[in-house]
Amino acid sequence: GRTLLNIWRDITFICHRNKNASEKLETWKLSCLKCFLKHNIATQPYTDMAYFYLGIYCDNNLNHRQLNKCDIDLIIRKTMDYYLMGIENNEYASYQGYAEILIDGEHIKKDEKRGLELLLKSFELGKDGYCANKIACMYEYGIGTKKNKKKAVEYYTKATKCDDGQAFANISLLYLNEHSN
Repeated sequence: GRTLLNIWRDITFICHRNKNASEKLETWKLSCLKCFLKHNIATQPYTDMAYFYLGIYCDNNLNHRQLNKCDIDLIIRKTMDYYLMGIENNEYASYQGYAEILIDGEHIKKDEKRGLELLLKSFELGKDGYCANKIACMYEYGIGTKKNKKKAVEYYTKATKCDDGQAFANISLLYLNEHSN
């Protein structure tokens, strides 16, 4: 039988193929996600909802549709609300998503220190290589914390154990720069 996840993928595919129907299809996608939540089908449902709203924002920007400030504020607020609900339910990807918005600080007050704390919690829960690489970069460059090469190497190593390709490059550059100075 068809699962909601299969339907979601079909709707997403149709949205990308038929830009004229995208507004109605976005409504269908939102209904599908709400159904995921209701029936506990998604493994990280609140994170999925946050991704949905971020997807609307990114899709509009990529298609050069001008969003007014009220639309952007609403999308970011809904995204943050769902990340917070995900955090309350210990969804590691919600910690990571919320952290990245805080670190970026484009639409909300930048808080790199809190962002690092959330990334550390995300890694603790999910053992995600991308997350470990991001943490390592923050330690290497002193973002949200003091520079700490030892911690940077520790987290780059953890990221490489998760097969994060960027971490392999980053730790190599770290060692190259260290030995060339």
